[in-house]
Amino acid sequence: MCIVAIPEDDALVDAAQYLRRLCLTITRSSLEPIGIHLSFQADTLPLEAERCWRLGMAIHELVTNSARHACFDGRAGEIKIKLSLRDQVVNCIIADNGSLSGRLKPARGLGIVRDLIESLGGRLEYGFGREYSSFLLVFLLTERERRANRAVASRRARTPRRLKTISSLPNQTTTRQLPNAASTPRGLHGPTPGSNAPEGARPLGAARTMDKADVLAPLLAKPRI
Repeated sequence: MCIVAIPEDDALVDAAQYLRRLCLTITRSSLEPIGIHLSFQADTLPLEAERCWRLGMAIHELVTNSARHACFDGRAGEIKIKLSLRDQVVNCIIADNGSLSGRLKPARGLGIVRDLIESLGGRLEYGFGREYSSFLLVFLLTERERRANRAVASRRARTPRRLKTISSLPNQTTTRQLPNAASTPRGLHGPTPGSNAPEGARPLGAARTMDKADVLAPLLAKPRI
C-alpha cells in the first residue's frame, strides 16, 4: 500500500508495518535535517486499509506540526509514537519533548486530525506542558478487524514474544514497554488505557494541561541497556 495514496481496495493491512514505513519517510524528509529523532513502538495490528491510512494521515499531521512548532530550547528533539491494542480499543500516543512556546493554540491546527479520528469512530485528546506535548488517538476496531486481531492473538499465545520497539532510525531498538497515558474517551467502551499509569496520574483531556511527569517521563525516558 502506498504511504500517502488513498487505498483502492478493502484489504487488511498491518498498521505496525505501515506506520513504521511512514515514520521512516517523515524522518528522512523532514526530521533528520533539523535534528529531531523519531521512534515508533508497536506490535502487529491488522486494520482495514482505508482506516489504517486515515490513522497514518492523522499521525503524519501531528508529527509534522510538532517539527514545525515545537520549541525544544536547546534540547535534542524527540518524538515518540506508541501504537497498542487493549481489548477492542486502539490507542496511539504521539509525544514530544518540545514546549508550548511558539505552538498553535490547542484549539487550532488540530481540525484535520480530529476529523480523521472521528471518521474512525474515535476521539482525539491532548495535553501540553512547558517541556512536552502529548496526543492520544483512540478508536474501536470494526468486527472484521476484531476477527483478524483475535487470530493474531491466538498465534501469539502459541508463540509468546515480547513487544518490540521499532525506531525510525537504524540501530535504535529496545524491548521496553511503555504505559498508556490517558483514559478511554467518552463514548468508547473498553478497558481504561491509563490503567497501568502510576498512582496519582491524571487523565489526558482536551481541556486540561498535565504535569510533565504524568506523560512525558515514561514516554521519553531513554531505554535501559
